[in-house]
Amino acid sequence: MTSEFEKGWQFGLVGGAKAWIPYWNIDTFFTQFLLGSLVALFLADRKSRLASSSIKFDIGALISLTAAIVLVLTRVTPGAPDSFTNQPYAAPWFSMLIAIFLGCSASSMYVWRFLDNRFAVFLATISFGVYLWHYFVISIFANSYFKDFQYFGVGSILRWAFISSLVITIAISIATLSWYFFEKPIIKQVKLIRNKQKAAND
Repeated sequence: MTSEFEKGWQFGLVGGAKAWIPYWNIDTFFTQFLLGSLVALFLADRKSRLASSSIKFDIGALISLTAAIVLVLTRVTPGAPDSFTNQPYAAPWFSMLIAIFLGCSASSMYVWRFLDNRFAVFLATISFGVYLWHYFVISIFANSYFKDFQYFGVGSILRWAFISSLVITIAISIATLSWYFFEKPIIKQVKLIRNKQKAAND
């Protein structure tokens, strides 16, 4: 599917992508988006019907999370596709179990209390910025400061944890600044414009 010239993670990101593309295909991505959409639809339907929380969703959340952990421990081989699905990271089963966990947690009586904390809400608020900036930080680190910060490049778990902590801290810091000084003002301005248009139409 891809050229054999400089193919492999030893040739950097481009070489790694050549080896990875056959597995990170449209099926994998589409399944993830589809599962997320189905969970959102499920939650929207329950909200429209004013459905109450139930202990059965707590049970479902715990079972699905446990199954996801067991799946990772028994099926995932870093850097290689699953032998059964030929997809990375045990897709689509892992994504499906996490989707079930999130859907059940939102309708649970107790599990949601562990997830809906102030830090999680804050992280969800700036998550788009984290998504945009984290790889930019990783690229700078890997190319300028920590040359071994590549796929399977760091031999020491303590060094990996240190570098990863720096990446996470910097990415969250940039995302926070982006939210308060860029994203939030734009969203606020858009809402004001829409409210004015709505008032004018009424």
